Amino acid sequence: MSPTQVALMVSTIKKSFSPKRKFIKLNESVDIILNVLLDKDLIELPPIVQHHFLNGISKNYIFEEFYNYHRTPVHLTKICRDIRNIIQDLIDQRVV
Repeated sequence: MSPTQVALMVSTIKKSFSPKRKFIKLNESVDIILNVLLDKDLIELPPIVQHHFLNGISKNYIFEEFYNYHRTPVHLTKICRDIRNIIQDLIDQRVV
């Protein structure tokens, strides 16, 4: 089994055992909230990681929309699970 297949299998197992998180409805876009959190130094951007699958990236991606959090053309910021979890954590902690 290749490392990619193992990673996919582990990801699938994690998803099947973790309950789906409920996110509060946001009054602003994730992009705007991300920028405010960065301006107020409430969060830091993660290190830029070069993903091995970028050569085969879907033609449906809109590259200028991808760089906001991960800064790579992986997925749209508005559907990024990482930043949505961070925002929800800050809401749950009553920081924002």
